[in-house]
Amino acid sequence: MPTKIKFLLLLLSFSVIPAFSQTTLPNRFFEIGFSTNSYKGDLSHSYEQWANGVHVGILFNRNKRINGHFNLMVGSAVAQNPNYFFDDGSNPQPTPNNYARIKMVTLNYDIRVNLYKKKNLIVYLYQGIGLIRFDPKSVDNKSLLNDLNTRPANESYSN
Repeated sequence: MPTKIKFLLLLLSFSVIPAFSQTTLPNRFFEIGFSTNSYKGDLSHSYEQWANGVHVGILFNRNKRINGHFNLMVGSAVAQNPNYFFDDGSNPQPTPNNYARIKMVTLNYDIRVNLYKKKNLIVYLYQGIGLIRFDPKSVDNKSLLNDLNTRPANESYSN
């Protein structure tokens, strides 16, 4: 047998043996992902403008039935409607903001219940709880959280 074929067979055997010897899944998975975010509300009646987000997480896989999952997302969304106007009857009339860039940070913890778990297939349900920190800013990069002139009377937001 030629030397090249022997070397390839030897290399192939080293890469196949670990695959057969590992019968369990790792205890935790680290994950990184990307998402697209869009705003729909007063300033945008459809999902027209898209922005991005980055996710980092850890998925625990210790138990057969119930496991946990932490996830952190940092991202943004954009809202814009140059024709936006509202009349709430207040005097002086509010000057609505027609643009906002919303910066978001989310942290959540999920419980994953495995309904069916085999070596190559997992069917599961997720339920979780999370926190979100958002900071909408104007086109001038000024925070809109405490700018009450852009909202109707008695409307407020807080973090």
